[in-house]
Amino acid sequence: MFLFVILDLRWYVFLPFFVFIYKLLRRVDTHALSKTNVNYFVYMVDKNKII
Repeated sequence: MFLFVILDLRWYVFLPFFVFIYKLLRRVDTHALSKTNVNYFVYMVDKNKII
């Protein structure tokens, strides 16, 4: 029972943190990683023969 309370508190502490990170990544993905930036990244990888 005590362990369940600890896990429950940990869940309530970390859930808003993960939601914040998820929304931040979504915002970065929609704005910074636009199609032109992705194409530029693929071009740089192909140019440098990283893959």
